[in-house]
Amino acid sequence: MGGTGRRSRAIRIAQQVPLITAVLLATACAGGDASFPWEGSARNYLQRIADGGSLEGLYGQCEGRAQVNAHEILAGEGRGFEFSMPSSTRTGPEATVNVSITGQDGSPTLYHVDLREENDTWMVCDMGVGNVKIDVD
Repeated sequence: MGGTGRRSRAIRIAQQVPLITAVLLATACAGGDASFPWEGSARNYLQRIADGGSLEGLYGQCEGRAQVNAHEILAGEGRGFEFSMPSSTRTGPEATVNVSITGQDGSPTLYHVDLREENDTWMVCDMGVGNVKIDVD
């Protein structure tokens, strides 16, 4: 008799696995921080700026479009700012990551980081004020 209870419990758990997997997948894809390689590169770039670290090796060639002083747009945020990355989009070798930065004044400001994949590494090309619209189909 004891085996029947264990078997039904195992069946109930097995039935819940697809639901749990779906929830985890949705959480990972819902714009969380650094879910994709280009988001990881953007996170590293922003963290180095916030920490006052070197940006060497983070800017790419970007087909001649790289703006190696793009980080200067964040000068007013102050060192040690906090940031989140609510969404991103990718088309081929180019990606944009939307960013919300809370700086020294305590209010969030929206930015975006443009990246390009070069030699299997996501490199920063530019940064701008405001978030870009991301279509979700």
